[in-house]
Amino acid sequence: AFGWLIKAVKKDNEIAIGKEVFGNDPALINSYVKALSCADDNRPILIVGETGTGKELVARSIHLFSNRKNNTFQPLNCGAVTETLFDSEISGVIKGSATSVETRLGVFLSACSKEGLGYHVEKKDGRIKFLKNCDKRGNPTSEEDLKRVGGTVFLDEINTISTELQTKLLRIIQENKVRVVGEYFDRSFDVKLICASNQDLKNLISEGEFKEDLYHRIGACIVRVPPLREMKGSLRDLAELKLNEISKEIDFKRNPKLEDSALKIIENYAWPGNFRELDNILYEALLELRLKGENKITGSQIKRILDEREASKEDDLSSEMFNDKLMKYKYNDLTKKYVELALQVNNYNKSATERMSGLTKSSLSTMIKKHKIPMPPSRKKKRTSTASDLS
Repeated sequence: AFGWLIKAVKKDNEIAIGKEVFGNDPALINSYVKALSCADDNRPILIVGETGTGKELVARSIHLFSNRKNNTFQPLNCGAVTETLFDSEISGVIKGSATSVETRLGVFLSACSKEGLGYHVEKKDGRIKFLKNCDKRGNPTSEEDLKRVGGTVFLDEINTISTELQTKLLRIIQENKVRVVGEYFDRSFDVKLICASNQDLKNLISEGEFKEDLYHRIGACIVRVPPLREMKGSLRDLAELKLNEISKEIDFKRNPKLEDSALKIIENYAWPGNFRELDNILYEALLELRLKGENKITGSQIKRILDEREASKEDDLSSEMFNDKLMKYKYNDLTKKYVELALQVNNYNKSATERMSGLTKSSLSTMIKKHKIPMPPSRKKKRTSTASDLS
């Protein structure tokens, strides 16, 4: 079942699926195969997985393997949308419908806009008009033309929206129509809908926090993305692949390696932040290697980075306490400390300190006097006596 997938990758060369992305973990491969097997139909897909498991990567893979791959992939993080902005983010808004509002499309109509296939323009009065890029006269497309250029809409964290907004969304999905705020008619759309949740929606349904009819509407195909802790047998492959990916991203030239001791720690760690946490740990390790001019990540290095990050969670740097600490350091204290450190780093060479800090000669001298910063004795050599002095 996986053979056709690899062939499709080699043929289109658009996204690396298989070992190039997730090693050889059977659970993750099965998730991708299930997701991509329904990429071409019009039924919605629900992706469920913990934070950091790569749900958006699955969604983008579905889009790139679908017959809509040349159209727009339009993501929206529902957790970042307030109730007052929901209508304009989902359906769009017309200029003048509210104070200081400019015309823009919501995600569903935006996914039906793609340069070369169809795109929207805003007329002077703020109305939305769809045009065909291939039409030299600029004639507007019909509803049917517009529907044929539909892309993919990805609604992330759909579990975060209120039940009232869920009712609005359900109507939009059922009818495949939106009403742009400020207009008096509905606009049709034809998109592939993919939703994602980092919580079990069935539990939310039982608690009355998610509508069951919406769940059945968006969950024609349900794809579960496993957390890293369930992929212990593939963690070595995953870590090495991620390391190579990051090294290319930051242009690390030294062919980085993970020592066996580092791989063992990676295998035995629970990874509560999943791929995102693994990515951050390896990124930090690579930055350290770059500074040291080395290329091997050791177990002690990975353990130290994990311990430091864990300690930062338990540190007393909650927002209130952190602000209290900052209040103790006034501006004068901070500038004094800065000048002291700058002088120490430059071995109390004033010219070098001026260049590093950007301070002028007079400013540096003023700060030294103002903050009473002790300076080492002058290093000027004593002038030796000459014959003329003795005469």
